[in-house]
Amino acid sequence: MARFFLMVLVLATPGFFAGLLSQDDCASGVDLAWQDRPSEGPTFQTPELYAHQVDAIMAQAPSGAAGEATFYVSIVSQLPGVGGVQGWAIYFRNEGDLTIRSITTSGTAAAADTAVPPGVRDSEGSFNKTMINPHPPPFGGQSSLALTTQGKPSAMLNPVGTATVLGVTVAAPGPFTASSPREHSSTLEFVDNVLGYPYPGENIAVVNGAGVDFCSRRSVKVTIVPVTFRRGDANSDGSVNISDAIRIFMFLFSSGRDPECLDTADANDDGFVNIGDGISILLDFFREDTGIPQPGPFSCGQDPTEDGLPCASYVPCL
Repeated sequence: MARFFLMVLVLATPGFFAGLLSQDDCASGVDLAWQDRPSEGPTFQTPELYAHQVDAIMAQAPSGAAGEATFYVSIVSQLPGVGGVQGWAIYFRNEGDLTIRSITTSGTAAAADTAVPPGVRDSEGSFNKTMINPHPPPFGGQSSLALTTQGKPSAMLNPVGTATVLGVTVAAPGPFTASSPREHSSTLEFVDNVLGYPYPGENIAVVNGAGVDFCSRRSVKVTIVPVTFRRGDANSDGSVNISDAIRIFMFLFSSGRDPECLDTADANDDGFVNIGDGISILLDFFREDTGIPQPGPFSCGQDPTEDGLPCASYVPCL
């Protein structure tokens, strides 16, 4: 099964984001943010403000596959002595050539309290309409949710901290080829009335039965690029040296774990990983330049030859 590697670029410091939310700057004390991974802690909540907040995400598409990226929507609360968020309406649009593949509350604080792992939503009575908006283009998503319709006191988010409430997966149009664009990207942005229907479709949180505005409407840019690599870097440390030859021999003869990108271990580009690849690396140290085929040991590039060797990700070329 192909694995998708997600590399996240944070374009501001955590302290910057934490400093944005205060009672002076935000009357509601509730904000929306994008995350690269869910909040750690029981029911996917943490006391940390803006935990795992990101403005940009980059993912690699494995060889021969259309890439995917999964990321999250969080609600950041600073409501000490007020009470937690009881529900929300969240709307966002997708501007770009990535397709929203799924939107879900599973694996978030908005999951039912009987789910595995559990969220805080009342399994005996709640409302949840989370979906990809089918129209109008550009397609976006929405989540309208009441954590309880039975008045269950525990069915609310923690008054202070970051709660992950949605998981979003986007996908590239198709596998990368020599003639395809070098990247696919989209910007996802929280906006009101994204559906274009007569009702407002406002982004709001519910606190003590009242609708309150979120402090800000941050966007996130998601980019998917084809996996590139340095040929010969079998241990994926960013350079080609004797350790890579040893890593290949360990993989072949002593039950060493698979290289993360098997294409890197195919040092002679014959479509196989065998003892010849380790020898090719060792012999290359005695050449004036390099005899390792493209993309070579010094520059990042795609495999110019088609073979059956998978390359799910290669971190040094991100």
